[in-house]
Amino acid sequence: MTLAVAPLFGTVERLNRSIITVKQALLRLHRFKAHPMDDFSPPTHITSDYIEIVFLFIVFALGTSLNAVVLFRTIKDYVRNTTSLHQKNVKTGHLLFKIHLMVTNLLVLLSYCPLKIVWLVTYEWHFEDFGCRFINFAWMAAFCLASNMVTSIAIDRAIIFRRLINAQENGRGLMIGGASYMRLVHWLTGGSYVLAFVCSAPQLFLWRQYVFVYDGGEWAQCVSEWQLIDACNQLGCIYQQSSIAAVVSRMTYAVYHTLIVFWLPFIVIIICYTIIISRLVSHSCSRVLLTRETVALSNSINSEHKGRIHVWRGQMRSRIFRTAAAVVLCYSICWLPYNVVTLAAELYRDLVPALADVEFLKWFILINAVTNPLIYACQNEKKVG
Repeated sequence: MTLAVAPLFGTVERLNRSIITVKQALLRLHRFKAHPMDDFSPPTHITSDYIEIVFLFIVFALGTSLNAVVLFRTIKDYVRNTTSLHQKNVKTGHLLFKIHLMVTNLLVLLSYCPLKIVWLVTYEWHFEDFGCRFINFAWMAAFCLASNMVTSIAIDRAIIFRRLINAQENGRGLMIGGASYMRLVHWLTGGSYVLAFVCSAPQLFLWRQYVFVYDGGEWAQCVSEWQLIDACNQLGCIYQQSSIAAVVSRMTYAVYHTLIVFWLPFIVIIICYTIIISRLVSHSCSRVLLTRETVALSNSINSEHKGRIHVWRGQMRSRIFRTAAAVVLCYSICWLPYNVVTLAAELYRDLVPALADVEFLKWFILINAVTNPLIYACQNEKKVG
């Protein structure tokens, strides 16, 4: 009896050990654990970390307050224009763009600053694998949306300018406003959101949580596939590369990221304002805008034509056009340096060590979320004054 039971207990014990081994393997796979690493310890804080924490806190507090105040006032003006006054004109469209721009600024600040502060304080990722994927998707979508919204404003200004010029050239009445114009505004703003979310979808597949295991415990981080490759090549950890990362190269991802977030919107903005400036210069040089011709027209009996020239000049000198130009200019100044450096570092990998200390350029992108409500607030003060 004893001889018969002994092999049975041995089989059960081996089966239990096998089950435990499988469970441990599944746990490691689920949490993306590496094998224990010798001679490794998590990094410690440096002075620049504390500086960045203070900066993010100030930008977050100031930016959210300013954007919330301007957003509330703009919504109030928009509701008054559309319900009480029943207006569907350039001013109403401008208010709608302003609302979406403030919402975009709040999305950037609320999604990025608090989570980055938490990471800088703890130096560890606390939101699991799904949080890693979704938050990186949300970050890219927010920054894409910020670029798309400024681009939509530039497109709107170019379309209005073109209609003004055509109205003067053809001697027709100015038809800017109404339901057709508001449909254009809705298409531009709605398209900005759709493009931002669709173009950010790859983030869900190219980022993940990885738990580094060392003698002192575990260290969880949210990393891209290529950051994980670099880390494991340096630390000697084990990882399983995703199928998408095996097909998409690091440079392809980096170029795609910078193109979608900044360069393509920036190119569209440049085209829009190049059209405006070129047409403005050509009309400034034409006979119809010469001083004597303008005086003659103003003294003529054609009051309708006189009104059209006055509206054309008034629109170009209006607060709406000046504000839009200021928003686009601040966007270009704040976003261009970081994206130039990032693209150069990816195209020329030898520059990476030299460019490692210019990460602070990303701060200017966050500052842009603060400058936008300040621009609108200054314009409102001038209007009141």
